[in-house]
Amino acid sequence: MSLKLYTYPDNYRVWKSLIAAQYNGVDIELPAFDMEAGAHKTDAFKAKNPLGKVPVLETPHGCLFESNAIARYVARLRTDTQLLGATNFQQGQVDQWIDFVNNEVEPARGILVYPILGYLTYNEKANTEAKKELTNALNVVNTHLANNQFLVGTAVTLADITLATALVDLYRLVLGPKYVSQHPNVVRWFNSLISKKEFGVIGKVEFAKEDGVAPKAPKAEKPKAEKPAAAEKPAAEAEKPAA
Repeated sequence: MSLKLYTYPDNYRVWKSLIAAQYNGVDIELPAFDMEAGAHKTDAFKAKNPLGKVPVLETPHGCLFESNAIARYVARLRTDTQLLGATNFQQGQVDQWIDFVNNEVEPARGILVYPILGYLTYNEKANTEAKKELTNALNVVNTHLANNQFLVGTAVTLADITLATALVDLYRLVLGPKYVSQHPNVVRWFNSLISKKEFGVIGKVEFAKEDGVAPKAPKAEKPKAEKPAAAEKPAAEAEKPAA
């Protein structure tokens, strides 16, 4: 089967599809795609995705967009690997954790990571709130993994792949040792995954040695106060004739 995945380099949203492809023995071609040159704005590309966004997967049956839909499609190409769960209930659990990543992890991830990468302006209040939201989410995962090797069942599923790939840049760029130490079960689980050959598409993951924060935007200088102009005398105060 011929599959082409259009994206920019190191897009964490496509890693889950590429990792699923490794587990399922599926070949996915990554054509050269220059977004800076406007490749996503062409009529030819918008015929694949009217929104003009990546990733887009081109299949013999047509094109798919939205990263989770693409990842699920690739995961379904083989059933024996059970990337979507071994039972109907496990399939529901996989969907549950994928939605959890979308709703509880990725919004905070964007606020914490994108200012460091230069895509957003740093906002201290938003950064603090995002850290709290991420902590709440990872607390849930840490508790779950206290008695489970994986998020669902006894083997890697798309749930593990989706969460792990969303955490990569947080661990690389944002979360220092003190923060990371709060969730030992998550770290144990994460390290066990990225050491697998199927996760090799991510590359080496080195944990941040300190908390990463984007430079704060410089405060705008207050305009210097201008000296008030000398008031003109009203016409009524013109010199009076001498008595």
